[in-house]
Amino acid sequence: MKKRLLMFQAASVALCVGFGTYTVVNHVTSAQPSVQAPVQAPVQPSNTVNALANHFASWHSYDVPQSDAQIQEQLQQQIQQQEQQIQQEVERWQQQVNQLQQQAESGQQQQTNPQSQPDAQQGNQSTSSAVSLPANTQASGNWAGYIASPASRSDSYTSVTGSWTVPNITGSQDGVAAQWIGLGGVSSNDLLQMGTIEQFVNGQAVANVFWEKLPASAQNIMTVPIGSTINASISKATGSTWNITFTAHTPAGQTETKTILVTLNTSYARGIGTSAEWISEDPSDENNNLYPLADMGTVSYASTTVDGQPLNAAGNQIQPVALVDNGGNVLIAPSALGTDGTSFSTASVSAGTTLSGQAGQGSGRSGHHGRYHHLGGHSSGFTDFGSGYGFSRW
Repeated sequence: MKKRLLMFQAASVALCVGFGTYTVVNHVTSAQPSVQAPVQAPVQPSNTVNALANHFASWHSYDVPQSDAQIQEQLQQQIQQQEQQIQQEVERWQQQVNQLQQQAESGQQQQTNPQSQPDAQQGNQSTSSAVSLPANTQASGNWAGYIASPASRSDSYTSVTGSWTVPNITGSQDGVAAQWIGLGGVSSNDLLQMGTIEQFVNGQAVANVFWEKLPASAQNIMTVPIGSTINASISKATGSTWNITFTAHTPAGQTETKTILVTLNTSYARGIGTSAEWISEDPSDENNNLYPLADMGTVSYASTTVDGQPLNAAGNQIQPVALVDNGGNVLIAPSALGTDGTSFSTASVSAGTTLSGQAGQGSGRSGHHGRYHHLGGHSSGFTDFGSGYGFSRW
């Protein structure tokens, strides 16, 4: 029994020498009768033993399971990375929110400073703001522009001139706009005027030159191309005869001049001598019902004189007028007079735009009401407004 035990120990030691610290995988045990073996020197590990040792050593290099602490550390690192990504995303969105807030604040500042705003097109009306108007601008239900009155009641105007370019209107197909110069119609029911009416025919904007002597409806003279420049004048000739003259310069370089002779009695001549006007208007029908107002963009007036003097001459009392609807919203606004005293513009503005504090005469239609320009035949397109003046086209 002791001999067998010694043999087991020797075999185990030999294996330990070959495998170092690795687990013993084999030893000699025998159920057969013990045989005494001679004592031998330690045997060097064979190539087979070395191969087995290397094989078991390779298990140790990659099959060792991770501890709970290592797993926890890896999860913590992943959580930290995700938190950093979320924080970066939040910061990016916050920057975008700040940019949008800055843009909104900038837009509000522009609304309160109309000088930085472009002329709004009435076809794109969606915002509400206040428009800055010339001092003492008065509200009207159908007129926008300038009115001059003699500083002395004993004076009476006998001529008025002005020029403008026919606008290309946009908006509703039943929309209408008019530009004109005239005498009378403010403090008097008498009004003599000449101008252009812009409306749509078969989806196209068309302009018509007209003249009118209230209370009669407008008299059509001829159509002119959009973009034509109109030079108009009304003046007393001799006795009871007055001249209504216009010259149209078309974009194609053509020129057409016409003069209408009108007879006025003394009372009517006295009535129209009480004021002179340069107006952009929303026309009405024979029952004084306004037509839908077309978007005319900006119309520039020049050569605005009365009795041969600039609009702002010392003998004139000047009144700017803005076209305002029943809700107090400005639809057409006048600009300030140019330094020459003979030029200004009228412009369609955004819906919801109200009079600013410097418009001195309130809002809505509570201010000045111009005499209505009666546009006959609108519902049937371009028809002859009166006798004797058909259409001619270039």
